[in-house]
Amino acid sequence: MRDVFSVRALIVFLFMGNVASAAYIVTIKLGKPKIEPVKTKFVKKNDPKLLVENYRNEIVRSILAEKNQAIEECYESFLKTEPEKTRGAIRVSWIINKDGNVTDLKLLGSDLKNENLENCVFHQVKSAAFSPPPLQEDVQVAHKFKFQSRSPANIEF
Repeated sequence: MRDVFSVRALIVFLFMGNVASAAYIVTIKLGKPKIEPVKTKFVKKNDPKLLVENYRNEIVRSILAEKNQAIEECYESFLKTEPEKTRGAIRVSWIINKDGNVTDLKLLGSDLKNENLENCVFHQVKSAAFSPPPLQEDVQVAHKFKFQSRSPANIEF
């Protein structure tokens, strides 16, 4: 008889302090549990690499989310001049210095190839209020801004 469904869950046990002690993946198939140990890395809570990755993944993304409306307005303005370009992306990199300021802003690529749109996105990134990075060191960031028109004429059924 075939299994009807399978549910997998990662269970992590933590001790008080900085280190994960063990992790298991539990697979349940028709009520029959199967427990498999998983190799885990013991990571210190204040690991510099972890702090920087968390800064990029959580802090920078949340601040860019706050700029989302303004960046969408950049694209809406662009669509008024080039309505046929209903989707595309702009890839940008920059450095957040130890004071939280944006420096070395660069265009890595653009499907839309429009200087006004690119400058508008640059302005929004430069004006973002980033908090100073952990460890008071510069952090390199790369981000892909994806655009798609939401006009009713562009909805596919």
